[in-house]
Amino acid sequence: LGIPAEPLFRSKYSSSYLFYRVKKDDTLSSVAQKFKLNENDIIKLNPNKEIKENTLLQLPCITF
Repeated sequence: LGIPAEPLFRSKYSSSYLFYRVKKDDTLSSVAQKFKLNENDIIKLNPNKEIKENTLLQLPCITF
């Protein structure tokens, strides 16, 4: 019939990303704490980016 079948199993977690613009007094640590993330996860998604005012960071986000 051309109608896609509903998956039998769907993960309750799906990963996506959000973007955050660094503010004047932010540090890697403060951004990580603000979003309850690991600093290394932020670095992996943003190699070659400095944590300075107005930098746009990609951050991991888990939705339920």
